[in-house]
Amino acid sequence: MNEKPPPLSRKAWVGEHVTSSNPGLQSRIGYIFNFEDYKEEELEQIAVHELGHALAGFYLTGDMEIVKITVRADASGALGYVQYEPKRKALVTEEDLNNSMAVTLSGKNAEELIYGTHSSGCVSDIRKATALAKTMVSDYAMGGWPEHTSGRKLLKEADAKTIKILKEHEEELKSLRNKLVEAGTINKEEIKDFLEGKK
Repeated sequence: MNEKPPPLSRKAWVGEHVTSSNPGLQSRIGYIFNFEDYKEEELEQIAVHELGHALAGFYLTGDMEIVKITVRADASGALGYVQYEPKRKALVTEEDLNNSMAVTLSGKNAEELIYGTHSSGCVSDIRKATALAKTMVSDYAMGGWPEHTSGRKLLKEADAKTIKILKEHEEELKSLRNKLVEAGTINKEEIKDFLEGKK
């Protein structure tokens, strides 16, 4: 996560789907949570958030291969993250951008599905999805332009799309949550074996 609000009591925040981390940020963060610092309920919610991103990415797109899912804080200040290996594309379509927005919101939606609400750790995801929706309308004339210029229509559609997927795969989410909480990190082979066996 590159953008964070002023911290309430901690300087680390729930992460998002990322392609890399930046160790140079550690000195700016000041304090990085160790795996042992989490309360069990916090660890479970972080796991649900990251798995929301991972499951939505797996079932919505074929453009990014999951490398690992972790709830171990990194030097960027993220409490957890999903690392992808993106496939290179010369052109990005409206469907690609809609799916990207949906995956961005899926951590929030996974928390809401399991806990009935979402945490402050979703703030960066919400900001990024909102910015993407506005860009799609104002710069790319997508998403119902010119009738819908705020991007709200796109955000509602992305929310609905991921909520549907996460409800369909709620049992997988819960099973993987337990596995991730126990292990801290799930690697590429473990993810592939589990998800491809369910797909």
